[in-house]
Amino acid sequence: MSDKIIDGQTVEEVTTETLEKTKTFTQAELDKIVSERLSREKTVAKKTIDDLAGEKGNLETMLAKYEEEFKKVIEPQLESVPEEYRVLIDKLPLLEKLEFISNLAKKNNEGGKRQIPQTPAKSGQNEVVHKPIGKII
Repeated sequence: MSDKIIDGQTVEEVTTETLEKTKTFTQAELDKIVSERLSREKTVAKKTIDDLAGEKGNLETMLAKYEEEFKKVIEPQLESVPEEYRVLIDKLPLLEKLEFISNLAKKNNEGGKRQIPQTPAKSGQNEVVHKPIGKII
């Protein structure tokens, strides 16, 4: 076998000598090689599946803990919701409950936005008294 360089790439020329030197395998040898590789890959896959199943269990446990803590935060906020709505809200997933509570709070605050109160007027008048501010510096 000899190598030629064409356009910067090495190309091997196959000659009859190289074909005679290559090892040939019988079907039984190929079957043995394939079954050994398959066995190794099955072992690796089984170990990976077992590892992932254990990790999944850990994540599900952690998720359950977080959901319980999340419920503790949401429950006090649901006390202001009428009882007929709570039956429906209890059927929602946690994130949708949070969205509902958030939207309800926004809706309730739209009409009564907190504003800075006006300075009381002198001697009971309804006009606002503005006092000049001295130099700050």
